[in-house]
Parts: sequence; C-alpha cells; structure tokens
Amino acid sequence: MTRAVIVELRAKPERIEEFVVLIDRHAHNSRTLEEGCLAFDVCQDPDDPAAFVLYEVYRDAAAHAAHREMDSFKWFFKEAPDLLVPGADGTIFQSRRVLQRRPYWSG
Repeated sequence: MTRAVIVELRAKPERIEEFVVLIDRHAHNSRTLEEGCLAFDVCQDPDDPAAFVLYEVYRDAAAHAAHREMDSFKWFFKEAPDLLVPGADGTIFQSRRVLQRRPYWSG
C-alpha cells in the first residue's frame, strides 16, 4: 500500500537560501534515483519563507525504508541540522507524519 510522508521543517532565517539548495538537491535525487519514490514535493510558505512542508509518496513501506538508506538521505541528514531550527523533540522536524494512502473508492 502506498505510503505518504508529510514533514514540516523550519530553516534558520539566515540560512534559508542554503537550505533551499540542500532540500532541492535531496528532492531531485529522491525523485530521479529512487524507483519507489513516486513524489517528493518541496513547498515553501510565501508569507513565512523559513517554513517548509515536504510531501513525499512511496510505492510502499519497503520503498520508504529504502529511501532512508540512500546516500542522498544520509547526506541530507548530515547537513540539515546546521540549517534548521530544531523541533520540540530536538530533531530536525517541526512535525512529521507517515500515512498509509487509502485506495480510491470504486463505487
């Protein structure tokens, strides 16, 4: 079953442009190098440029797990903490949800 991941991140105000380069590269690598990555969209709040939402879709749980083992993912997680405001739990995430996508109604 398809897996969707929604992540909220907050860049440090003085590091927004550096984060944009990092996340755009990571998104590109995810979309082009991972067969199981069906979508990896980066959204930026026009009223709050430090606020980002990632919308990722993977073919299944195995593809999502494979994503987390990719060199691009490891590179992103190594570089991102210096550019982001930590979340309440101390991770890079302001929030993170992993969802199972329901099949369409076939009525």
